[in-house]
Amino acid sequence: METKQAEYRSDLAALMQEIADRNAESADRIATATERMASSRWWQTAIMIAVVALVGTVVTGLPVLPEVLSNLAAR
Repeated sequence: METKQAEYRSDLAALMQEIADRNAESADRIATATERMASSRWWQTAIMIAVVALVGTVVTGLPVLPEVLSNLAAR
């Protein structure tokens, strides 16, 4: 009887370790994906600001980038 209980506990411990390992791998994947999205959004924002500044400069003939940046800083 004790042998069966020991086997059961051993199997349960192995299963719990496997679940913990999978959870850790999942957390790592989520963290990596979050970092990639944050980096991607930063670049998208930078490109959008540059395009707005460039179009504004072409349309008005005046440098627009300083005004765009000051408006962003004021928020």
